[in-house]
Amino acid sequence: MAEECTKSPDNLTAKALKKAIREADTAIENLWKAIEQGQAVEMLTDRLNKRMAEKAELEAQLAIEENKKITLTEAQILAFLDYVCEMPADDVNKRRAIINIFVHSIYLYDAHFTLIINASKKPLSIDNIPLDDIETAFEGETGASEGCSSLSTPAPPRYDKSA
Repeated sequence: MAEECTKSPDNLTAKALKKAIREADTAIENLWKAIEQGQAVEMLTDRLNKRMAEKAELEAQLAIEENKKITLTEAQILAFLDYVCEMPADDVNKRRAIINIFVHSIYLYDAHFTLIINASKKPLSIDNIPLDDIETAFEGETGASEGCSSLSTPAPPRYDKSA
């Protein structure tokens, strides 16, 4: 896990920012060439200054994105796992910690749900789990929402009405 943290690829935002910076560099280089050739120097100088300011803003955004990257050491990971293992089995926080480690998201539909679990580099989706089976398993339980994870995701996977 610690190795994966150190070698994980850039997130999508960082990749898009790096691409925009490369495009800005190309535009700046082309503007310098046009200025050297004496083409509408005043207009090109204004455009050059705007592109350089744009590039500086993109670089600042990229620095912010790169600082968001989480790196965990092996000692930190082991300490967390030891902490979770030492907690009593009926501890709500222990249950929440284990769920947050393994469950990426759950999408509830009318008659079924989809469970997406963290599995290697790409989350694994388990689709169309019948709700009747789950309801039968939990009949008679009270306070079903107590201790639920507060994590949420921006959008569910596409709903297939034929399922």
